[in-house]
Amino acid sequence: MRYFILSFFIFIAACKGADKGISPIILKDASFIRIQLRVNPLSSDVIFAYVSFENRSTDSQFIYRLLLPEDGKTRTDLFSIFDTATLDNMEYKGYKAGNYLKLGADDDQGVIIPQMKRNNFIVMGPGQKLEYKINIAKYYDFSRLKGGEKLAIVYSECMPAISQTLKHIHERDSMDNKLKPVYYILRLPEHADFDSMRVYFSMPPL
Repeated sequence: MRYFILSFFIFIAACKGADKGISPIILKDASFIRIQLRVNPLSSDVIFAYVSFENRSTDSQFIYRLLLPEDGKTRTDLFSIFDTATLDNMEYKGYKAGNYLKLGADDDQGVIIPQMKRNNFIVMGPGQKLEYKINIAKYYDFSRLKGGEKLAIVYSECMPAISQTLKHIHERDSMDNKLKPVYYILRLPEHADFDSMRVYFSMPPL
């Protein structure tokens, strides 16, 4: 189970090497990928999430397919969804594919270790936009709710940084001088505060 605040601070801790220079990865900002997310709750069994990714850079970007809800499906835990009153997380009940590198002892998912095959990636050209629709009620457990609760959803993932020659980019960490894989943080734009990276919706009556 991932918690919305914990997952964010895991990213921050990893950026700082958990204050000890021991992070196994290097994290960088991915503001060049513009993400938009909205939710349309129709019933307790049909809660559509619409998410889009737009490449705002001048270079093509390799997006790992596991981090996208392709064909209306999840292949790993893509979202953090929580009750804003109780902070209870809606547990992911879908399939989890891929291998993961843990960022620390308290990290229950970690970052995806990409398999470097061409068909595992979508190549987004400059200005290209990907749009997806997914029924999150199929993949997250809302059964504890009674209806009417105010919920929030967050998309925040570590995307492996891939070169134009389809290689995972590595850089030397200035904190410990070790060569480490680079990841970009994919998330909604942060505006005035962290709250801007959440999208709110109400749980339909059961």
